[in-house]
Amino acid sequence: MNAGVALLPLDERPVNTTLPRDVAALAGVDLALPPAGLLPRGRRAGDVEGLGRWLRSQADRGAGSIGVCLDTLVHGGLIAARISEDAVEACLGRLSVLAEVVASHPATTLEAVSLVTRASNSDDAGEEPEYWSRHGRRLHRLGALLHRRFEDALDREGSGELEALEEAVPAEIRLDFEHRRLRNHLINLRALDLASQGVLSTLLITADDTARYSAGSLEQRWLGHWAGALLTSGTVMMYPGADEVGCTLVARALNRMASAPVAGSEEAATGRAGRVTAGPVRIAVACALPDDMERVPPFENSPLTESVLRQVEAAGAVPVVGQRWGLPADPFDVLMVVHPAGIDGLDLVVDAPPEAPGPATATADLVARAMAFGKPVVVADVRYANGSDPVLVAALRRRGLLDRLAGYAGWNTAGNTLGTAVGVGVAVAVGERLGSGSPHQLEKLLVHRLLEDNVYQARGRRVLREELGLASTGTLFGPGQEARAVAMASRMLEEGLRDLGFTGWRVEDVGFPWHRTFEIDFELVTR
Repeated sequence: MNAGVALLPLDERPVNTTLPRDVAALAGVDLALPPAGLLPRGRRAGDVEGLGRWLRSQADRGAGSIGVCLDTLVHGGLIAARISEDAVEACLGRLSVLAEVVASHPATTLEAVSLVTRASNSDDAGEEPEYWSRHGRRLHRLGALLHRRFEDALDREGSGELEALEEAVPAEIRLDFEHRRLRNHLINLRALDLASQGVLSTLLITADDTARYSAGSLEQRWLGHWAGALLTSGTVMMYPGADEVGCTLVARALNRMASAPVAGSEEAATGRAGRVTAGPVRIAVACALPDDMERVPPFENSPLTESVLRQVEAAGAVPVVGQRWGLPADPFDVLMVVHPAGIDGLDLVVDAPPEAPGPATATADLVARAMAFGKPVVVADVRYANGSDPVLVAALRRRGLLDRLAGYAGWNTAGNTLGTAVGVGVAVAVGERLGSGSPHQLEKLLVHRLLEDNVYQARGRRVLREELGLASTGTLFGPGQEARAVAMASRMLEEGLRDLGFTGWRVEDVGFPWHRTFEIDFELVTR
């Protein structure tokens, strides 16, 4: 298939570069990415001038769709958006390339993602300004209390806590924190303005590491006002998410490529057995535990009932939902089974996953029934934060369902998982519709996610950290530790391949992109 899709990613990590590329490959599409030398490296910002030139070059080469992460275009990456000292005037000026591209290449579609700056609830400055190591939790709480005060929801006790925090955090640090947020908020407002002018056909504003009351949640309210007030001809959406946005932008591009009706066929509208063959991909969403869909997952500010539908729509797909999240009667292309958030809100970075067979059995039963439709089935496992549910994976394996899945995701936040599962579902459906899909690539990506999300994130990462004596997953490796970590992780992943039954693959080139245990990278090759 002719390469016509490009992506300016959120940063250089594999989830933002390799994963979107692999999702595009499911549909037989080559995804153009910037050269590694232009992208950020951890806390070092990318080459913003070079990235702007690269964006122009993709339009010059005839890319029909370009996905743009504005944090990278403006600041040079996700971390740079939080720590850079660049003035607002310079940042806003870097957005001008978008209007230039559309003016000179009106056939090129620009779709963008911009993040609401997070305020993580930790005293870890690895991805934040230096003062976060001393005042991070206080600043997170400060944002929540200021949000409550804005909504007249701050009681006397909260007012006292707010006063104490304002005393505890030096004024210059509070001012720097708010100035950075204000600068980035103005960039998001300008992005909304560009969407209203038609420069951006799509603008997705996402937020990670947030909560019901937080600095970011309040800013989303203000942005929501302008999104509704401006007469925008394209799509503007806001929802929880971050590192999955590359997959989402790829999925939107694939949907557009595959939306033309199939000519000369009476089945162009619905196809055989209810399969849709024209228009956007239709994703059926089902859950065996419908009451759990009402929960707000950790690090997010929306219940699953809302965020699931937003993720599907953000990918340019059409959600199909049955009664109480059961299997629907209406036609669909692909079915996504959601393994929903648990009541305990466990974070597998620090918590061991419990042996809880009830929810896993219910979800595995639903997966088995879903496969009876004869259509691709993907699983979005959001039971826990920062890793998948090992009990569910084991249940699917015992029942012979694991290697029959079209996709699986269960990593980091619910938004990350949902966006990945939706992107995979869209790509598989588009590949089938256009006859460009790759069974080899499908199995490779399925195995990769199972190894990363289940073997490493849910189990191995915690063991690795404890064995090496690291304080947290954000702690940088000390002398000699990274080599030990690579050796240990390599053994874990190879054992995982055998345990999961995917013996036709082997693991190579294991590494840690940011020199800590939180992220891992590896290659899968056939034996």
